[in-house]
Amino acid sequence: MRFFRKYAAFLVCLICRSGVLAMYAPQTQELSVHTQLKIVKEFQKLIEEKYVLEDKATLLADGLSNAIKSGLYSEPESPAVFVKRTNLILQQSFADRHLGILTPEKFQQMMQMFGSSPTDQTDAETGHVASAGGHARTLEDHGSARNREQKGLDALRQIAGITRVAEISRDGLNQVGYMAFERFIHSEKAKAIVRNIFQTFTESERLIIDLRECKGGDAEMVKFISDYFFKQPTHLTSSTVRGGAPVERWTQPNSLSPIFARKKLDILVSKQTFSAAESFAFGLKQTGRARILGQSTGGGGHMNDFFQLPAGFGASISIGRTYDPRSGEGWQNKGVIPDVVFPKDHTLSETMKLITVESGKLESFSDEQLKAYRILQAYTNAWYSAKADEMKDLISIEFKAIYSSKGKLEKRDYHQQLAATKQGSGVLPKLFHNRIIRNIEVSGSKATAELVLRETTHEIQLLKSGRGWKIVRDDYHDKSFHD
Repeated sequence: MRFFRKYAAFLVCLICRSGVLAMYAPQTQELSVHTQLKIVKEFQKLIEEKYVLEDKATLLADGLSNAIKSGLYSEPESPAVFVKRTNLILQQSFADRHLGILTPEKFQQMMQMFGSSPTDQTDAETGHVASAGGHARTLEDHGSARNREQKGLDALRQIAGITRVAEISRDGLNQVGYMAFERFIHSEKAKAIVRNIFQTFTESERLIIDLRECKGGDAEMVKFISDYFFKQPTHLTSSTVRGGAPVERWTQPNSLSPIFARKKLDILVSKQTFSAAESFAFGLKQTGRARILGQSTGGGGHMNDFFQLPAGFGASISIGRTYDPRSGEGWQNKGVIPDVVFPKDHTLSETMKLITVESGKLESFSDEQLKAYRILQAYTNAWYSAKADEMKDLISIEFKAIYSSKGKLEKRDYHQQLAATKQGSGVLPKLFHNRIIRNIEVSGSKATAELVLRETTHEIQLLKSGRGWKIVRDDYHDKSFHD
């Protein structure tokens, strides 16, 4: 996690300066019939004037009129029930998740985040643990590092809507830059963070942008990120508002675009992916620049804006639509269809497996190199996951691990290695189960390889055991920095 060591302090400083969204006490007083009708009628008027699809605007307004006539607003009601009822009426008339009434608290939050400009929006244990006789580490040390990383992640989320940044190598062969969003936030601070992340990923072989939990955000950040993936100006999408001329969204290459335009890009999506997140996936899919994996998205292909209603309530109204300028087609209600379908919770792991196969790197191994590679993979997984039962099947009874770094020399034998594994000396969050496996050399019944883990570099020796291999020696030392 080089990114967090380099930028954690910077990010925490930014978030302290930025402050947090104001919290608003929810209204509990009931709304009178008069107030409810006043809000609904003003909302009707806005829909008729602003809603992007004129024929649907009439349908939506009529739905509210019928609700009034049927007496659905004839009794005092709480703000929460009033909003829920009204929005249900709208969705029954015509499904559009961008359209709805907002409580005063929600309306103020939206105005804090987005202002009043049209945009693609969001949906209305401690102690000392030592490897027996070996290299010791403490859970307190791990906790301190994780706390620092968590502060960095909190800052990323607050300022830029980013929930995770990492360089991932699950197969030991391919280095993948990974970035996950929960919301696209457009600000100079957010842009600075994204720019620094891309600087960190310049040596990654390819990228994954994970939008499975991203429910929207600002269209300007969609464009800003898209700019990195095209070395020439490219027409991504067009948008129109009711009665207006089309507005084209083009990429503008930056200094890093020539680097990232050559890298393969996978975008992960789910049913929760919505609005601006869909716009990003849609534009890069339609231009052939990215592969989309996961599930069909939420279907929020309209742009919305916010309007003031009586009594402090607000309205979110779809005022425009975004579409492919080549076909005129958008993704409203039907969503962005993935190129490869995976279950949501397995999309990342399945994508990483796909990348391994597509890279062709396994095909360059001889049969014996491939067997040794699989032993190294299993050895790493057992260490990271504290699976001593699996470790004992991978190492020889003559196994030795020798740690030498900074004047220290420590050793572990077979039994001590199993104890260290069982105690969790190598346990880290799963996303960081990185490794690099390289220089596998086989000579008769012996093999050697280099294994690079998150904190250490290992020179591994293996011996033929029956039809397979077992690890007999692991000489390792600290890295100068962590991946």
